Amino acid sequence: MRSYASLPLIMMVISIIVFFIQPVTNGASRYFEHRADKYGIEMTEGNADAAKVAFEKLSAYNLSDPNPGPLKEFWFYDHPALQKRIDFVEKYKRR
Repeated sequence: MRSYASLPLIMMVISIIVFFIQPVTNGASRYFEHRADKYGIEMTEGNADAAKVAFEKLSAYNLSDPNPGPLKEFWFYDHPALQKRIDFVEKYKRR
């Protein structure tokens, strides 16, 4: 006969492990998103204005915080903060 009494404990341990691994996976995702933004600007031949408008509209449509605190972004955001993305495309210069 199987006992499922330990299942809640196993699920709790897994949840705790995932909670502490989340910043690592989110950091990797933010890195790849930043690279994708750079690639997009290069493919549009430096048209940063289009990216800026897209990010501003995205921020308005999904009602996200465009400039969260550093800890909140580090732990919970899997994309760079929208204000950081906007600042990046404004400052990026194609070589």
